[in-house]
Amino acid sequence: MRFHSFPFATLILALAAGGCVPKIEAPTPDPGRANFSKVVVLGGSELSGYQDGALYREGQENALGALIANQLSKAGGGAFSQNVMPGNSSMGLNKPWESRFLQASRLGDRTDCNGVVSLGPVRDTVSEADLMADGVWAMAYDGMQDLAIPFAGLWDLNEVGLGSDRSLDGPHAFAARYAFGSQGKSAVDAAVEQNPSFFVMWPGMADVYNWARQGGHGINLASATDFRLMLDSTLHRLTANGAKGVLATIPDIGHFPYFTTIPPRGLTLSQNKADSLNDIYSLVGASVNFQEGENGFIVGDPASALGFRQLEADEYITLSVPLDSMKCSFMGVLFTLMPDRYTLIHTELDQLRTLVDQYNAAITDLASAYDLAVADMASFYSDLKTGVRFDAVDFDAEFVSGGFFSLDGWHAHPKGAGMLANEYIAAINAKYGATVPPVQLAALRGVLFP
Repeated sequence: MRFHSFPFATLILALAAGGCVPKIEAPTPDPGRANFSKVVVLGGSELSGYQDGALYREGQENALGALIANQLSKAGGGAFSQNVMPGNSSMGLNKPWESRFLQASRLGDRTDCNGVVSLGPVRDTVSEADLMADGVWAMAYDGMQDLAIPFAGLWDLNEVGLGSDRSLDGPHAFAARYAFGSQGKSAVDAAVEQNPSFFVMWPGMADVYNWARQGGHGINLASATDFRLMLDSTLHRLTANGAKGVLATIPDIGHFPYFTTIPPRGLTLSQNKADSLNDIYSLVGASVNFQEGENGFIVGDPASALGFRQLEADEYITLSVPLDSMKCSFMGVLFTLMPDRYTLIHTELDQLRTLVDQYNAAITDLASAYDLAVADMASFYSDLKTGVRFDAVDFDAEFVSGGFFSLDGWHAHPKGAGMLANEYIAAINAKYGATVPPVQLAALRGVLFP
């Protein structure tokens, strides 16, 4: 288990035991070899404050990127400008065949197709007209330092005109809130124009998430060679005038409840139902093995003899799967396969994990070449999976109850973002000999219960 505390906490306890508690002062903030006078945050959802499945003001104000920048301001940095959402508006992407936008999730009572009521994330739709009326797309002025665009991967950030048409999918709707796209620029252009002294990135994280959250369906991941070339080009531009910065490695998606909450072998059957399903599938020569108890759902797999098979315990179903279709319409049980967009099977996971390893090698190699700090998020999330302790409170990767993730199962809530920010800050301090103070987690909230 990973433990985090103030470096002088042990000293205080030792002195207290001896009956003398002098006044202990924290180290004076100092930038070391870095310069935090102009900080730019460039990246995707994870840095932007997107949480609970949407972008909204509180999330942005307590975003990973904003929390880092605000702490850097205490060590010689300037103010950090953000284009926060207006009022109480929230905007999240939905399955396009249902509605385009959703509001942020909240915990509430949900009634399923069997009439069973349970506590879980509730999300309401919101129309484009309502978002327009709220002023969501009132463009921010040039020079905005927070250029973390939800769902923007490395290629999106380099795309000239990103956001010039908000009717397009993914990051376009969020980038349309900034002026750079309509000016024929990219987010990287907008960052470089500000001549930053320091930048914060998490390269590849949004690319991996965008692919994985759709079950690897309909989009491709860049090769390791292309990723290295694009990151090299981006860093070359950002550091051209001597800027320093911090990157982060990409964790394994098996550490996120978005992929681990719905059990792939969650089909519970009586012996009679198992026998009936085996009989039905035997008519088409399918090799399945339903048993009393837990069973794998049926998923498409081109490598299988008939093009389908049962899911195995180490494969994934995404949190976005329509549970009512599984419970009452036999999706993944009989007649209807579990759609590819809701699953990650072995071949997809092997491909993804190989690329993540290669992406991380590129991140660490290029960080060394450009003299940048690297936060080891791959190790942090691995530790989180088994449990970490911050300020005498335990956290893990369980959905809702684990205390780290927001209600979308991927992005951290404010307190979780504070933990991530402290990983970045520790890397900055170690690399540049700085003494940037950590985020005080007690001031940040976790999951809100009704």
